[in-house]
Amino acid sequence: MCKMTCRRFHLAFFALVIFAPAHSLFADAMLLLDNRQVHVEAKRSFTTFYYWNETATPVTPFANFDAAFAKDNSRGVEPRYIVRGSATQDSEILPTRLTGNGTASAESFATFGIPIGDSFSTSIFDLWLNLSTPHFYDLTAGLTAFWDRFTSGAFANASVEFADASVRAGTAYGGTSGSLQKSGLLAPGSYRFLAFTQAKSVGNRLEDHPVVDDNSASASFSFDLRLTDAATVPEATSTLFFLAIGMVVLIPLAQRTRRQ
Repeated sequence: MCKMTCRRFHLAFFALVIFAPAHSLFADAMLLLDNRQVHVEAKRSFTTFYYWNETATPVTPFANFDAAFAKDNSRGVEPRYIVRGSATQDSEILPTRLTGNGTASAESFATFGIPIGDSFSTSIFDLWLNLSTPHFYDLTAGLTAFWDRFTSGAFANASVEFADASVRAGTAYGGTSGSLQKSGLLAPGSYRFLAFTQAKSVGNRLEDHPVVDDNSASASFSFDLRLTDAATVPEATSTLFFLAIGMVVLIPLAQRTRRQ
């Protein structure tokens, strides 16, 4: 009697696993934390001190985010004394999909050893989510990073990280880029998706160029992440089905062998 009950339990259990209904990302994944933002700082110390600092975040967590900041601190002075910074982001959190583009740039230009200031900008897509069921993921990403390779007064970098996939740009002077295309299966658990870009320019690096110093930097990221519940993929469902059938058949055979 117990053996028959156990076998029926096994069959019922595997039927629940195989034929469980599929859900969207918002049903199977709980969005835990949204840290997206764009940030720009621009400081000018030539003639008069001026400092500008601003940060933008989504109106509500997990909402569509479309922001752009641009600051030019060269107004009112000669064009050769320039401090500029800008940052943008356009990102969406959709059912089963995350998409985003971000940029950051910084520029400073000085002549004759006059210190004029510096600028810094960054664009960040930072999201934590929790998967309650196994999911397949498919990630594509592209990065760029550029800064004036003739000076040490500027730098830029960009990166994208998710689960076991990552790509970076900005590890050497001059222009660098990177791309990523990866897919895999995620076990239930908490995961962080991070796309990051930043640029900085420091005006008047006198030790590099005593007469003219033009520092500029820029970086960007773009990504497309798709999540699919493993239960909705025919191949995965078929594999689970045959594994379940095999276990249902093998368990009684193993018990019969032991009795013999």
